[in-house]
Amino acid sequence: GEEPMTPSRRWSLGCLVLTLVATALSFQDPFMLPRVGARLHRQGVGARSGVRSFGKRRRGGRVEDAGLDDHFVHQFGIDRWPALRAALEAPVEHVLLANPFADDAWSHRIGELDWQLLRAKAGVSVFFRESPVVDNHEEEGAMEDENGMMARAPEPQPMPLLPALVADGDTLGRAGVVSSHYVLDGASPLPALALAVEPGHRVLDLCAAPGGKSLVLAAQLFRGSSRDEGAPRPGFLVANDRSAPRRGRLRRVLLEYLPPDWLVEVDEVQEDGHRGEQNRVVVCGEDAAGWGRGGWTAGRPWAQAFDRILLDAPCSSERHIVRGAKGAVWSQGRLKRDAQLQLSMLKSALHVLRPGGRIVYSTCSLASEENDDVIGRLLRLKKFQSCVRTVSPLANLQGLGDLTKGVEETEFGAIMLPDRSKFGPLYWAVLEKTEMDGSGNGGGGAQAQS
Repeated sequence: GEEPMTPSRRWSLGCLVLTLVATALSFQDPFMLPRVGARLHRQGVGARSGVRSFGKRRRGGRVEDAGLDDHFVHQFGIDRWPALRAALEAPVEHVLLANPFADDAWSHRIGELDWQLLRAKAGVSVFFRESPVVDNHEEEGAMEDENGMMARAPEPQPMPLLPALVADGDTLGRAGVVSSHYVLDGASPLPALALAVEPGHRVLDLCAAPGGKSLVLAAQLFRGSSRDEGAPRPGFLVANDRSAPRRGRLRRVLLEYLPPDWLVEVDEVQEDGHRGEQNRVVVCGEDAAGWGRGGWTAGRPWAQAFDRILLDAPCSSERHIVRGAKGAVWSQGRLKRDAQLQLSMLKSALHVLRPGGRIVYSTCSLASEENDDVIGRLLRLKKFQSCVRTVSPLANLQGLGDLTKGVEETEFGAIMLPDRSKFGPLYWAVLEKTEMDGSGNGGGGAQAQS
């Protein structure tokens, strides 16, 4: 019979493959990659996932590209990548986003369950656990987070709306009940907080599903809201996702956490968007790469001028890949396709951003091709060279303590990686539009108040 593939044979085969790759790429040190293979083999990198360090692995009848390790060894170095990969395979650390529109009685109870309260500015409060998660897959009380990762966290509880948000004549029946908190990766609130949303802004969440970042935006945008005169003027939030199933989930999340009369249909929005007697949240399904240049958004003034835009772009999401998520495949080709789509989305977003407005671009990718490289390509385009500048990614994140521990600044933004932080991976960059772009577009339509 065929001789079994022992660990030593697998290591030798891996070294041979990597040596051939090194020769093809004309490395000055042709033995560097075999040493990389030996290091990864000794440290057991890839042992728990469907992606191996060497060659390809067939799973479910499909051949998967296993060049992920080789790619990220070059990006992060052999001294860091094994530890980073192990951190990606480890259980995800979570935080609880307190619902600012719910009665805060829940907050007092959760503080007794080993969760520490961190009050971020702009009306956002999160709870985090100081003790690390060891293994949350089989633990009693574990639940799934918004991305399908297991979370060791308490289930959200139904809570009454804040009395100031209850409409005249309403009772605190089912229509006045919202969920107490939302469970998400601890890095997830950072891009939405970095956007520095203020009450009264027009805000576009361009790839909003499943909804966690939209809730962080809503917490800032609608802080201090009430039915009384003298409350901050109403805000306007557009939560967009092209995928119908994801959009349905997004709508359910918003209905579960926001006052029910804030969510309105697209056809109900007034021409100027946020002016009116109450806050407005709209869920829509436009192609993010074509926003404002066609489809139904082209004929709606309220869809043409935003003060703040969050683009949490679809990406390669390596954490899901190394953890063996169903259908998750990594390849160099996908990196290139993702990066091109991300650049198209970013250009569309800038097209409908007002001068003086800001965009936060974010991904959960490790790859520089999908992060700084996308920003660099945008800034080199003649159309945007004189009208777009980067802003410090940490400027609006001061005082967040453990939530920003381990954040690393990059050429154009910042990245949070789980080997140096409890959270992530997550990259974000903050861009400001200083004037009309090269085509003369300054985010047309009705001018939002500042």
